[in-house]
Amino acid sequence: MDDVRHPSSDRSGTEQALLATQARHSAVLDATFDAIVTMDHDGCVVDFNRAAEHAFGYRRADAVGRRVSELIVPSRFRDAHERGLRRHLETGETSVLGHPVQLSALRADGSEFDAELTINRIELPDGPLFTASIRDISEQKAAEERLREAEQRYRTLVEQLPLVVYVDEADGRATNLYTSPQTESMLGYSPLEWQESSFLERVLHPDDRARVVDEMTLETSENGKISSEYRIVSPDGRVVWVRDESSAISGADGNPIQRQGYILDITAEREARDELERLAYTDPLTGLSNRTRLERVLAEYGRDRAPTLLYLDLDDFKTVNDSLGHAAGDELLQTIAARLRELVQPTDVVARIGGDEFALLVDRGVATSIAEQIVATLRQPIAAAGHELVVGASIGIATSGPTEILRHADMAMYDAKNAGGGTYRFFDPAMHEAVVSRLALLRDLARPSFLDELFVLYQPIFDMRSGRLSGVEALCRWRHPRGQLVAPLEFLGLAEENGRIVDIGRRVLEIACAQAAEWSDDFESPLSVSVNVAARQLAHPRFSADVAAAVARSGLDARQLVLELTETALMHADDVSNRNLERLQQLGAHIAIDDFGTGYSSLAYLARLPIDVLKIDRSFVEHCDRRDGGLRLVETIIALGHGLDLRVVAEGVERESQLEQLRAVDCDGVQGFLLGRPGPPAAIEQLLALRAVDPRPNRLNRGRKAAI
Repeated sequence: MDDVRHPSSDRSGTEQALLATQARHSAVLDATFDAIVTMDHDGCVVDFNRAAEHAFGYRRADAVGRRVSELIVPSRFRDAHERGLRRHLETGETSVLGHPVQLSALRADGSEFDAELTINRIELPDGPLFTASIRDISEQKAAEERLREAEQRYRTLVEQLPLVVYVDEADGRATNLYTSPQTESMLGYSPLEWQESSFLERVLHPDDRARVVDEMTLETSENGKISSEYRIVSPDGRVVWVRDESSAISGADGNPIQRQGYILDITAEREARDELERLAYTDPLTGLSNRTRLERVLAEYGRDRAPTLLYLDLDDFKTVNDSLGHAAGDELLQTIAARLRELVQPTDVVARIGGDEFALLVDRGVATSIAEQIVATLRQPIAAAGHELVVGASIGIATSGPTEILRHADMAMYDAKNAGGGTYRFFDPAMHEAVVSRLALLRDLARPSFLDELFVLYQPIFDMRSGRLSGVEALCRWRHPRGQLVAPLEFLGLAEENGRIVDIGRRVLEIACAQAAEWSDDFESPLSVSVNVAARQLAHPRFSADVAAAVARSGLDARQLVLELTETALMHADDVSNRNLERLQQLGAHIAIDDFGTGYSSLAYLARLPIDVLKIDRSFVEHCDRRDGGLRLVETIIALGHGLDLRVVAEGVERESQLEQLRAVDCDGVQGFLLGRPGPPAAIEQLLALRAVDPRPNRLNRGRKAAI
């Protein structure tokens, strides 16, 4: 019948449908990029897609029907493959089904490549099939290997650096992701410890903790760089200074995701820096702060804050140096520095400004008390170089702005020194006016016409045995262009400070020699002329030549010239000064020690140097007519001079009683207001003409040097 289909027709349709399905299935498999190999439960290939052909080098027709283990499994893994397949079929056990595994695959040419394998089991009526999806991951593995090698090189490099490298999360807590192992040797902490919560904060030095936490929080939030120096306390208590440099790493959205940086041990650098700073701000002799640190501390005061400063200068320290040497002076300064420290609080600043000058920055309320304690303390003997020394101090106190306080305290200190030393003075604006006057005086001294404004007065010196005028002392005076006389004490000290004294001394010497030579020509008896010589003149290389020139130009007999020097100048004499003294002796000039007894005397100096005259200071003569031992001291000085075959002259004779006592102890010569005030040449010429001034002469002649 027409509607009855033939069985062969149905079979043909079913086969065609199956073939179509298989074709579609093969087309799908061929379209995938992964190699797809299907095998039956015997391990034989039943399907081999196009990607598999490309990956393994077999045609599909050649692959189908062959055992997978012989086709694509390297020989060293075949037995294991076969055992695994049998075990799975027998027990269902498997370690590879359903999830990817990595292994080596074999190509037709015998080469191998890295592959990722995923096997799935398909259940069919006539037995299971196994579909293997195989992806060539050779390039991925090669890239991973290159990355691993690069990471290893980087890690090796990092771990050989003399610093600690770290990576933190930018999560606000700085959670540590990595810290290089150098942290163990450098800081004493393991990399794992750094991954503990808030570890850095715990190991930071307490004085640095708040600052560093603030820095890192701020910079991390702003995606900036961190450059900070701080201290870490190691487990054994050692403090390590480090420099921390890091930068934020941003994500795709521009926000920081990590912070990478390094920590460098800078302890040695900081210690060296601290030592340099200590040296820069510390006086090496006393260990006190120096002027630089004092000025730095003062600069930290605002204009609305007025510090109080005590400026201290030792009295007669130069004499100690000159007589006992610099080693004794240094020891004295060190002891004084220690005493000053004891008088103030640890927070106060005590500085050595230079030489024998110190400064103390203290609270205003205790300034007077500390000044009085310093004065009292320095009145106590100080042992130095085997001697018991007593030095006073002149102290200036100022409470001023930080920029002018040193200047004001210095002015006050000089006021205290001018008052005789051993006391203190507070700054007064009038002192500033005095300084201005001093500067004006210094400018006047520097004017070329200054030397022409000088003139000389002469004070007579009498011989005690003959009662006659034996000599004069030439005394320099200055008439300012404005008409007033400037006192010698006002300008000669300044001239010695700035060196102008050399020119002044040369001019006075020329005037005095010329005048004495003129008197020698006009009167029968020649007079000696005494000229004061400053230490700075004696130390000038041309001094002896200047004296010789003045004598030669004037025609004066050099034996009539007496050069008066202080004890300090003679004891401080250097090689230049000693050569000048030798040349003056050869010239025939005489040397006198002026103000004898007021300095640090030494019998060795008296015996060694070419000295002819001792002039007793007026402070001893003042008391020689009183019953307080003054005459005994004068008598001792005269005996000392006579014992060394020196002529002795007393200065400052103002009373008849003094004159009588000096005659009684056999003084050789006298001068003073009782016998004649300093006057112009005409006053001396009147005395020369009279020849009759007689201070009750005693004509005893002991065979000593004739009157000079």
